[in-house]
Amino acid sequence: MLNILKLTSVLMLTVIGSLNSDKALGDMISKSDPTFLYGDKLEFSVLRNGAVVGNHLVTFKKRNRDLEVTSKFNLKLSLLGIPIYKYQYDSVGYWSDGMLMSLNVDVNDDGIKKRNVVIREKESFWVNGIKIDGPENSNLFPTNHWNADVLQQGRVLNTITGKVNLTNIQNEGQEVIAIRGGDIEASKYSYSGDLNVTAWYDREGRWVKLKFKGEDNSDIEYFCLTCNTIAGRLDD
Repeated sequence: MLNILKLTSVLMLTVIGSLNSDKALGDMISKSDPTFLYGDKLEFSVLRNGAVVGNHLVTFKKRNRDLEVTSKFNLKLSLLGIPIYKYQYDSVGYWSDGMLMSLNVDVNDDGIKKRNVVIREKESFWVNGIKIDGPENSNLFPTNHWNADVLQQGRVLNTITGKVNLTNIQNEGQEVIAIRGGDIEASKYSYSGDLNVTAWYDREGRWVKLKFKGEDNSDIEYFCLTCNTIAGRLDD
């Protein structure tokens, strides 16, 4: 069962690559404010083969040019009404002028605990005490999907493993997806390489859906609970 449930690590992953056809989207997002895009929170139900097994909540607190982002993910599987597996993920990230400054991640994988600590120092990042160098003025995006600037990058920090991942991404065009309260049109992106997932962003660059296969070939999907409220407020 634990081997099957390794799918939880994928639930938190964001992947990146070149999106020449979507440069305009990237330019727009880099200048945007996530608290304007999402308000103070973004919330999803997590479904496995159509059944709700958990939730993912991202909250935003802005202080002038600084931003605090918390991400909480909880999953529980039961058999005949008896809990058989639990997974919890908690992270707190601090950003300044759109740059990641620090990140603390705590994972409880059915009783097995792990922590990853990321600290920015000038143009370098220290991950669990190991230095990760990057090009001048580079950013390091963690595997949290809310920030669409990640679509312009060539690397991403896997907050589960504490390692830098590389992958490719392809735009598959527009698609109508379901959210709480109705349907919206969103851009579909397929990721391949180290990770194989599909993510959707609406026309404003807001993350609205995620889907992938679990290791047991089950269908894992994020269903947005707050997107209808967000879209309604911003489009009025």
